[in-house]
Amino acid sequence: MGQRARAGLLFALWLALAGTIVAIRLSTGAGFDTNIRSILPSERLSPGAQAAVSELTGSFADRVAFLVRAEDPGAAEDARTDLNERLTASGLFVDDQATGEDTARWIFANRNELLCEERPEDFTDETARRVWQQALGRVYGVGTPVSGDLLRADPFLLTFRLADCLSARVGGANTPSLLSGRLTEPASSLATQDRLSVLIAEWQAEWREENVELARMGTVFHAAHAAGSARGEISRVSGLGLFGVIALFLFAFRRPSAILLVAALIGASFLTGLAVTLLLFSEVHLLVLVFAAMLVGIVSDYAVHALAARASHGWPDAKASRALIFRPLTVSMLTTMAGFAGLWLLGLSLFAQLAVFAIAGIFAAWALVLYVLVPLDLAPRASAMAKQDWSERVDAMARYVPDRRLLLFACAALLLATLLGVLRATTLDDVRQFQPRDAGLMAEEETVLDALGAGNGQLYLVSEGDSLDAAKLAEEDAIGLLGRDRIAGLAYTKFDPSAERRQVTRDVLQTRLESPYIAEAQEQFGLERDIEISISRPARPAWLDDLHVEAANGQHYLIAQLRTEPGTSIFFSSPDAQIVDVAQTYSDAFAAYRRLAGWALGLANLVAIFVVSLIYRTLRAALIVACPAAAMLGGIFIPSLLGVPISFFSMAGAMVLFGVGIDYAAFFYEARGKRENWTLAAVLISALTTELSMGLLCYSETFPVRSFGLTVAVGVLCALTYAMLVFGQFRSGEQASDAGNM
Repeated sequence: MGQRARAGLLFALWLALAGTIVAIRLSTGAGFDTNIRSILPSERLSPGAQAAVSELTGSFADRVAFLVRAEDPGAAEDARTDLNERLTASGLFVDDQATGEDTARWIFANRNELLCEERPEDFTDETARRVWQQALGRVYGVGTPVSGDLLRADPFLLTFRLADCLSARVGGANTPSLLSGRLTEPASSLATQDRLSVLIAEWQAEWREENVELARMGTVFHAAHAAGSARGEISRVSGLGLFGVIALFLFAFRRPSAILLVAALIGASFLTGLAVTLLLFSEVHLLVLVFAAMLVGIVSDYAVHALAARASHGWPDAKASRALIFRPLTVSMLTTMAGFAGLWLLGLSLFAQLAVFAIAGIFAAWALVLYVLVPLDLAPRASAMAKQDWSERVDAMARYVPDRRLLLFACAALLLATLLGVLRATTLDDVRQFQPRDAGLMAEEETVLDALGAGNGQLYLVSEGDSLDAAKLAEEDAIGLLGRDRIAGLAYTKFDPSAERRQVTRDVLQTRLESPYIAEAQEQFGLERDIEISISRPARPAWLDDLHVEAANGQHYLIAQLRTEPGTSIFFSSPDAQIVDVAQTYSDAFAAYRRLAGWALGLANLVAIFVVSLIYRTLRAALIVACPAAAMLGGIFIPSLLGVPISFFSMAGAMVLFGVGIDYAAFFYEARGKRENWTLAAVLISALTTELSMGLLCYSETFPVRSFGLTVAVGVLCALTYAMLVFGQFRSGEQASDAGNM
C-alpha cells in the first residue's frame, strides 16, 4: 500500500472513530448545555434556586401573546378565532383559555379559602356587605347564569367574584381580541421560529383585505428576527470571507485540492476535539464551541506551512516534507497545548472542557497535517515550473514587506495604541445590548402589554421552602411586603394559598360574611337550612404547576413575575424570598466569564513560557510567547480607541490570537538565520487567511460577533508585526534596492 493510500485510510479511520464516539455519546444522554448560569463560578442563588430560575424562566420564554385589532370588532374576533385555530392545528401552540374550565373548577372548589384582597384583614365588614349585595344583584339581574345548585353550594357567589379578580389575566379574559398561550416547542428552535413565522404570514395575507392588524409579544419573535438578521449577515460576511480565502489559496498554491484538504482537516480536528470532550464530560457547554473557533486559525496555519514548505522544496516525499516543518510545528503544538492545559487549574467546568477540546483538536491538527495532508498533497505535473512560479511569488512578497525602521515605527504605534486603549477601556456585559432589537416588534410588544395590564420586566420573585407549604408562606409574606400590585402576572399563592392562609380566610369569611348574612341568603333564595354539600377538590390547573419547581435537593421554589415602572427600583429583604433580575443575572455571568477568561489567558501564557524555555534551554525563546501575549493585549484594548467596549467575546477572540500568534512566532524563531523566505510567505498567507475567515466578522451589526471579529482583526496585525520585528523577518537593504528598481 502506497503512502497516499495509507494516509487516506488513516484519515477515513480517524473520521469514523471520532464520528462514532460523538454519535454514541449524543445518543446515550450526552449533549450540549446552553445555560450560562449552570456553570457560573459563584452564585448569589442557591443551586436549587438556580435550577428553578432556569426552568421557570425557560417556560416563561416559551409564552406568546397576540392582539388582533380591526375597525370592525366582528372582523377582529373572527380573525382572532382563525389565528387560534391555525396555531392550535399546527401543534405549536396551546391556548390559555383551553385550561379555563380547569381554572374555574379550581376556583369553585376553593372559593371559601381564596380572597381577592391582598390580606385577610382587608376583607372588612363593609366588604362583606358589598359581596352580599353583589350576590343579590347577580341572582336577580338579567342574563346571569345562576342555578339553584350553584346557589346551594355558593350562596354568596364567591366563585364569580374570585373569577373576576383572580383570572383577569388568565388567557386575556378581559380582552376578547387578545390571544395568549404557550409554545409546545422551544422558542429558541430555528424550526419553531420558521414554522411560526410562515403561519403568521399566511394568516396576515388572508386577513389583509379586512384591515386586520396584529401585535405580537414573545421571545420567539425577537429570536426569529435575530436569527434572520444573523443568517443574512453571516451569509454576506462569510461568503465574502470564503471567497477571499479561496482566492488567496488559489493565488498562493494554484490548486483547488489544497482548499479541500485544509477544509477537511479543519472539520476533522473540530470533530476530534468534540469527541474527546464528550468522552470526559456528560455535557459540553456551547460557549466551548465559541472558543473553539481558534481551531480554524490553527489548522489553516499548520496546513499553510506544510503546503508552503513542500512548494518551496519541489514537493519532496512525505518523510522529507515532514522534516522541513516537524520541529516548528511541534513546538507550536506543544506550546499551545500546554497553555490550554493550564486552564484546567482554574477549577471551572467551562475552562476544563475548553482545555480538553483545545488539546485534542490541536493534536489532531498537528497529526493530520503531518501524516495526512503531506502525503495527500499531490505535486503538480509540471513541478519544476510550478516551483519556479511559487518562488517568484514568495520573492515578491518578501520584497514588499516593511523594512526594520518601518516595523519599529509600526510596533511603537501599536504599543502606544494598546496603552491608550487600556486607559480608555470600558466593558460591556449587559446581554440586553448584545443584540439590536427590532423597533417594530418592540412597539407591538408594548401594545400587547397595555392590553394585558402587565409589565415587561424580567424581574421575578423567587420564594423558597423545604416543603411546598413553606414556599407558599414565603411567597405570601413577600407579596405582603411588596404589594400585589407589584405582581405583573400570576402568583401561585393567589390561587393556592398556604394552609395557614386558608384557615385565616375561612375564619374571616365565616365571621364577616356567612354568620351575618347566611340566614338572609337562605330566606331570599329559598335554600334549605343546615345543608351539607360535599365537593371533591380537583387537581390544580396545569399552568399553576408551571409556577412551582421541586429541586433535586428537595427544596420547593415558587416564581412570580414582577412589574416595574421605568426608572424605579424595588427594595426588598426576606430570608426565604428574593428578587431575581434575569437579564442582570446573565449579564453577571458574562462579566464573571470575562474576568475569568482574562486570568485564563494569563495562565496560558505563563505555562507556554515555561514550556518553550524547557524546549530551547534559553530565555530568548520566551519571545515566542511574548509576541502573541502583546498581540492579545492589542486585540483586546486597541478597539477601545474606536469606542468598542471589552466583553467576554473579546476574550474568546484573544484565545484565537493565542494559538495563531504562537504559530507565527515559533516558525519565525525556527527560520532565523536561514536563507529562505518561504516561512515569511507562509505566515503572511496564514495571517490573511485568519483575517478573511474571522477578522471580517468585525463588520457584523451584532455586538458579540463584532467584538470577536475586531479583536481577531487587530490582534493578528499586532502578532504579525511584533513577530516580524523581533525575529528579523523584515526587508533587507538589498531587497529594498531590488524593489526600487522594479
